[in-house]
Amino acid sequence: MNFLISKKIIEEDRENEIMDKSLLLDCHYSMLKERELDEIKYVVKTTKELFKTMDGKKKKN
Repeated sequence: MNFLISKKIIEEDRENEIMDKSLLLDCHYSMLKERELDEIKYVVKTTKELFKTMDGKKKKN
């Protein structure tokens, strides 16, 4: 496969990943903005704990 074609495919994959991430973040924002502040704080706290656990597992591997 040609290097330029390969590079273009990688760039397109990265653009798609960014778009997917942006779309997911927009969806979460839309859901959260309708909730009460205490509910949002709970989601943030829970998310931080989840990421902490996930990062801990990554470090062990």
